[in-house]
Amino acid sequence: MLDAEFAMILYDKQADSYIAARDPIGIRPLYYGVQENGTYVFASEPKNLVGLVGTILPFPPGHYFKDGVFTCYRDMSEVKKRFFELGFNIEATAGTGQFLKQHGIRTRIRGKISEGSEEILQVIRAGYVSYIINTRAILSGVHYEDGAAIRRCAIMNGEQGCQAPKRERSRYERSQ
Repeated sequence: MLDAEFAMILYDKQADSYIAARDPIGIRPLYYGVQENGTYVFASEPKNLVGLVGTILPFPPGHYFKDGVFTCYRDMSEVKKRFFELGFNIEATAGTGQFLKQHGIRTRIRGKISEGSEEILQVIRAGYVSYIINTRAILSGVHYEDGAAIRRCAIMNGEQGCQAPKRERSRYERSQ
């Protein structure tokens, strides 16, 4: 299983075929579009596809593409579901929260820092967060600062992880 930060396209000259893949969390950007003749085109930035394809789409995290088919090799909603089953409470902003709720994962929706809310920072500072997974929307570009603020706050508060869901501490943990 592929498990790292990556976006890649590998070309096999002998077979004249390629495979494209993106990391499970979607840390590394990858975009694609389909030309009028049916050819798939990939790029690390959407601006590189402007004029080449009609619609530019983000390559789905945790997938690989081969022979015209996207295949999921790592579904992060399953990872988050396991966190929930282990007793973690999930905190997320609107987009991620709605996705998780659609997949049966109870989630608290928090406001985005870039939209003026400090809710997620407040729950980190209060000690209600024990692990963070960042699922930022790379198309917008705005949320990079959100992630940096969350990571900074988590480090200052001794939290672990890459960035967002967390469980509330038990009554025993809060009393220590």
